[in-house]
Amino acid sequence: MKALLIVNPVSGKRRITGELVEIISRLEKGGYVTTVHVTERRGDATETARIHGGEYDVIVCCGGDGTLSETANGMIKGGHKTKIGYIPSGTTNDFAYGIGLSSDIMTAADDIVSGAPKAFDAGRFNEREFMYIASFGAFTQSSYDTPQNLKNAFGHFAYILSGIKELAEIKPYHMSVYDSDGILHEGDYIFGAACNATSVGGIIKLDENLVDLSDGVFEVMLVRCPKTPVQISLMAKALLSGNYDNEFLDFFHTKQLDIHSDEALPWSLDGEEADGGKDTHIEVLHESVNIILPKKRG
Repeated sequence: MKALLIVNPVSGKRRITGELVEIISRLEKGGYVTTVHVTERRGDATETARIHGGEYDVIVCCGGDGTLSETANGMIKGGHKTKIGYIPSGTTNDFAYGIGLSSDIMTAADDIVSGAPKAFDAGRFNEREFMYIASFGAFTQSSYDTPQNLKNAFGHFAYILSGIKELAEIKPYHMSVYDSDGILHEGDYIFGAACNATSVGGIIKLDENLVDLSDGVFEVMLVRCPKTPVQISLMAKALLSGNYDNEFLDFFHTKQLDIHSDEALPWSLDGEEADGGKDTHIEVLHESVNIILPKKRG
């Protein structure tokens, strides 16, 4: 069997670089002849997976959720169904932990050898694929505006700090959003997300009973613009407490979205900046990515 190990050397605190020899050893003990590719720039993992994803029995990515996103993006673009092993070693690994992957690098490597693949949904944003979230508005810029050295030094807290700074500059967008049932959601929104994850940016936690990552639908959250300090407080409490049934939130499930806004929106796909324009189409790619999950422990 053959494995391609895609390594993001700058993710997290660069801790993965000192562990590569042992990771390769464990993969090879599990029967994989391993080739290593170290990424050099943004988009490198996508291109590597797109071109070579069909040549191996498993594609292993080492980095954060962004590295997984790039790898999965490349697999989808290349039409490959090769299973993906994910060793979380980035600053923020919310998706990884949400699907039960270990935070210990060596345990995660062992789990790739002993685990089994599961098919997960992904998404398409106009002509671009994403793994777990497309979002706009408040907090959207946090991940791609936070410098890498700040991410490495302060980790998850860096994202939250950047998001808090944005609160003073919240801008509403007037939008018309049609779901797959043709229902119109219209209003002035400060934040919106179509996600296939149990966490929105690591800040808003979704009820795990409402989320199935392979059910062919997105969880969609649209946050309306509060007009007074009291409303801001109520909105924040609703978001943090998981109370989705209130006047500030539109929460629903859908297979696709057609979105029109009065002005071009700044979007984020899995934490990376994206151009959405005024009209955006988002759809689920059902069970399009195969990720190895660990066997149940204990």
